[in-house]
Amino acid sequence: LLAIYLAIRHFRHWLEGRQFTVLTDHKPIVQAVQRGTGSHNPREVRQLDYITSFTSDVRHIKGAQNTVADLLSRASVGSLSVVLDSANVKHYHYLLPEQDEDHSS
Repeated sequence: LLAIYLAIRHFRHWLEGRQFTVLTDHKPIVQAVQRGTGSHNPREVRQLDYITSFTSDVRHIKGAQNTVADLLSRASVGSLSVVLDSANVKHYHYLLPEQDEDHSS
């Protein structure tokens, strides 16, 4: 729910006045949009109201069929984190003058 809410909020300028469909592999979200505000906490009610102010077309898609979301949700090993070498970081002050100089010529 939070991911859908944040995505719509982020792209609201492009989504306002357009028809679009939200695809999710989380069935309870589809049911919550169809049923309305029912037995949800205030935060969820606000998010559902915001989502439905843009679209009521929220559909379920099986996770195995949702290949784009599956790909985006799995970080590759190379992009998980960068480990800094403390021996190199402690000498960063030697790099600062080099960064300030123009080496383009």
